Amino acid sequence: MNSRVLRTELRRSVAPWAGLVLLSAPLALLYLIPGMWWTGTARWTAQWTSMALWTRSLLILAWPVAVGLGALQGLRDHRSGTAELLASTPRPARHRAAALAGATAVAVASAFALVVLVGAVQVLAGTGYPHFGWLPISLVGALSLAAGAVLGMGVG
Repeated sequence: MNSRVLRTELRRSVAPWAGLVLLSAPLALLYLIPGMWWTGTARWTAQWTSMALWTRSLLILAWPVAVGLGALQGLRDHRSGTAELLASTPRPARHRAAALAGATAVAVASAFALVVLVGAVQVLAGTGYPHFGWLPISLVGALSLAAGAVLGMGVG
């Protein structure tokens, strides 16, 4: 899959909107809703590992959204009514599906990485020492969101 196909899929698919939803919803939960038990930067940006665990706990809400947006993305060819037209092209269906899945996975994982990056900048400003023990926790979170979106595409 080349980068031109990936850029095209990122432009005309639901993937950018899925990334925007999965970026704004966790940040809104962490910052904007007053009085909730998870709000306040003192809790989720106190240390590196707690930041990774707080962002991972947001997957309880973000993973079903990723699966749902992936299912919406998976129904694109059926909704457009171009199944017969696409079947007549020489490009196999698995190539089209791989490009679509790649674009969705990149958008969803990037959104989660940006949420982690916001927390990492605040932790670095507060603690002053970096370590990378939290990185596997965050990588598993990003991979699980990408896998959820691809699973949703398969269901759709």
